[in-house]
Amino acid sequence: MLTMHCLALSALMSFPDAVAEKAMFRAYPKRIEALAVSPCGKYAACANLGYGEIHVWSIAAGKYEYSLGLKGERVGSLSFSPDGKYLAACSYKEPTRIWDLKEKKVVHRLLDGVLGGIRVAYSPDGSTIVTGEHDLSLNFWNPKTGRLTASLGSMEPIRSLAFAPDGKTLAVGGTRGGVQFWDVKKRSLIAHLPGYDLPVTSLAFHPKEPIVVSGGTDGKLKATLIVWNVTQKKEIKRIKVNAQMGAGVHDLCFLPDGRVASVGVSPMGAIYDLSGKAEPVLFANFLAVGRHVAATPDGKLLVTGAGDGYCKVWEVPK
Repeated sequence: MLTMHCLALSALMSFPDAVAEKAMFRAYPKRIEALAVSPCGKYAACANLGYGEIHVWSIAAGKYEYSLGLKGERVGSLSFSPDGKYLAACSYKEPTRIWDLKEKKVVHRLLDGVLGGIRVAYSPDGSTIVTGEHDLSLNFWNPKTGRLTASLGSMEPIRSLAFAPDGKTLAVGGTRGGVQFWDVKKRSLIAHLPGYDLPVTSLAFHPKEPIVVSGGTDGKLKATLIVWNVTQKKEIKRIKVNAQMGAGVHDLCFLPDGRVASVGVSPMGAIYDLSGKAEPVLFANFLAVGRHVAATPDGKLLVTGAGDGYCKVWEVPK
């Protein structure tokens, strides 16, 4: 642990424009397993395997606000509705639940005969929830009624999900390293493209362009970001993650200006300019690996969840 701490400090000293830490709070005794930032940018929801509660925190103050009880369930994915009124929580061994955040109660349990899922995501307009299930199902739900509207078969076991900003395309990352693009309206597969030798741990759409960035590990155990053109259905660039980032990418997100923030198998995180014109800007989780990262809608702050149960808030440099 001390060695990792020293490496993080050494790396930050080499990059004078490193991201500044704004706040820190201990969410759980152990690692953060799921993290989501509310659409208003004021709150972060996080979960831990087996702890039994979803915690909601004030981002600016680093202050605990309230908990949503789940009786020891293993929550692996969280997604806010676009209006911020609801939170979907995907559990490994229980049905996905939709919480009314004002009333602090479950309004729907998404039942399809399969107990547990991998990932959950609200569509940008809030009309649909998609869950990735253990049995390779991509399930589409009506969040108002909690009813299943469609079920599709993924081309490989599901590891990550992301909607395009216009809601027309769904990107799916698999455990065998492939990336799938699905037409949401037609419920049809657009493309299934090979990417990594190991699972696609994370996906994010560019806020304005038909571009997806995925995170994973290549065959040489090097952390890699792959940039995909959705319209052309092809890979257009690979970005080797900074050496201090370790051997894998755990999570990533786009900032409104088109830069990408990622965290991975090391104490370091980084912000990347996809054009390659600027050096990565680093930030450090110090004594723990980065598990999750999410940006506030205005792009001014990043929230990270780490392997030691801490969440940190970072000011994003221009």
